[in-house]
Amino acid sequence: MRVAGIVVSATVLTVMGIQHGKNVYAATTNWVNVTNNGAFNGPLGMAVDSHGDLFVVNSGSQSVEELPSGSTTWKTISGPFESPADVTVDGNGDLFVTNEGNNTVVELPQGSTTWKTISGPFDNPWGIAVDSHGDIYVANNGNNTVVELPSGSNEWHTISGPFNMPQGIAINAQGDLFVVNNSDTGSDGIVELVNGSSTWKDIAPTSAPIYPNDVAVNGSGDIFVTYFNHNTTAVEELPYGSNTWTNLADGQLVNYPEGIAVSSTGAIYVSNFANNTISEYPPAVPHWTPPVLTPEPVTVGHVNGQVIGDLGFNPAVAVGNGSYAGYIEERAAIEAGATFAGEGTNSAYLSSILDGSGVALYDSPVTAKEQGQFAALYQKLGIIPTWTNNTVNIGQGVSSLIKAHAPSLAIANYLVQMGGYSWPVAESQAQFGISNQVQ
Repeated sequence: MRVAGIVVSATVLTVMGIQHGKNVYAATTNWVNVTNNGAFNGPLGMAVDSHGDLFVVNSGSQSVEELPSGSTTWKTISGPFESPADVTVDGNGDLFVTNEGNNTVVELPQGSTTWKTISGPFDNPWGIAVDSHGDIYVANNGNNTVVELPSGSNEWHTISGPFNMPQGIAINAQGDLFVVNNSDTGSDGIVELVNGSSTWKDIAPTSAPIYPNDVAVNGSGDIFVTYFNHNTTAVEELPYGSNTWTNLADGQLVNYPEGIAVSSTGAIYVSNFANNTISEYPPAVPHWTPPVLTPEPVTVGHVNGQVIGDLGFNPAVAVGNGSYAGYIEERAAIEAGATFAGEGTNSAYLSSILDGSGVALYDSPVTAKEQGQFAALYQKLGIIPTWTNNTVNIGQGVSSLIKAHAPSLAIANYLVQMGGYSWPVAESQAQFGISNQVQ
């Protein structure tokens, strides 16, 4: 059995604290230069396919450069290019490039060596994106329009909006459309059209730099935008659900950023127009440091042994009743930061997040201590039932665990406890979700 929606991309920076006064999970990362042997001349738009292959438009050389996943050697893709501006890859692996010089879009189907020209109502076409249905979207920088070609159709449709030199364009998994306006005023610099709506909304930072260039969206819904002008170089990130933008640029390896792309693993790529280089912001490397339990008797934060005993697991009674493992679970959960606020004064609530669906744990690879620590993590992420809301969306829960870079064992345990999976299937699904994340 497979749970829908458990494959998501990792976030770029995550700090998850679940221990009193400590970060038991933290991850950071820095920009690196991945230009290697690439001979770039005015790099502009870029894209990453589902395999992690990176494509960059080399406008000055009238070419597209490709860096295959796992390789450090760039290779040149030739084609019918005339002042190429942007590139994208659809779900089938077909490559699309906008030609600003002759107002065309060209496509290289997967497995083919022959480019084909797609005609349309283009005027300095710049940004291009393809959604999950195969619909193509192009931003016309010359006449301030966005046009759409539905999959299987030969008729382009014009999408109206607050456009002023539209340049970068992106679409997320939900079908929401994002466009950046490369105007010199900053007004409506980044606009979003939610799927099903007819109203565009401005989502630019309050103190937005002028001249936004490109936009990308990852599988978690985080938005990334490049800016450059004489005073500002920025790679702005807006995490999903947040109203706060953060500049990720370091001022050294990011130099007049033009194009931007995000891989399924969370890596961010930027093309630096000023110095003809490509920079990568690698995905965070998680560090899992479980709390260390102290010997009996124990006082954890404001919770002492007697209170723990009141919760249903007095050490002596627990051992006598053969439920010492349950006691260890609760101690571990409390020390890892699990709380009982508003959840009653007995152990029923915590037991529910430790034991979930009641699946027997005699064949579980998870120790009692790990079970408690994982329970605290589940509670911190808000993916377990409460007294007031006993429903659980398994897919969203697993997505949250993957986004937080939780150990695969914690994900498998969640599927067993909350979804009633067998351990072999749960472990397989956990590995599948981590290794097959989507952009």
